[in-house]
Amino acid sequence: MLYNWAAENSRHVACIAGIYPVSNVASWPGLGSPELEQAYGMSAAQLQKNLRRISPVDRLSELARNNVPILHLHGDADKVVSFQQNTLELVSRYQALGGKADVEVIHGKGHEEVPEFFQSERLLDFLLEFLDPVPQASRR
Repeated sequence: MLYNWAAENSRHVACIAGIYPVSNVASWPGLGSPELEQAYGMSAAQLQKNLRRISPVDRLSELARNNVPILHLHGDADKVVSFQQNTLELVSRYQALGGKADVEVIHGKGHEEVPEFFQSERLLDFLLEFLDPVPQASRR
């Protein structure tokens, strides 16, 4: 959902960083699950019909057009969110559109809360690179 907001507001997005994000809704094992239906406010049939409209891998063109850099951290042993179908698919499509995207593969890790994801210096450096040092209120 945050990717979808970014796609619709790409001129206001400095960068995108994700830790094992679902970026291909079609790969989600619970595509017809009540949780997903509730999150998107759609029935299973509506979700299926609207996949291209709600799946971040299909909504990358505006982000690429506005040069929004992307960094994903994803474990190569993730059994919950497929590394191949989500992160690698998004990066491949984004780069094909001319966007800058990179991946840090966390070898041997899955969908878990471990320091390699949540204390990543590379992730912090990426975010700090795009931090706006001038608060919005000071620009008036």
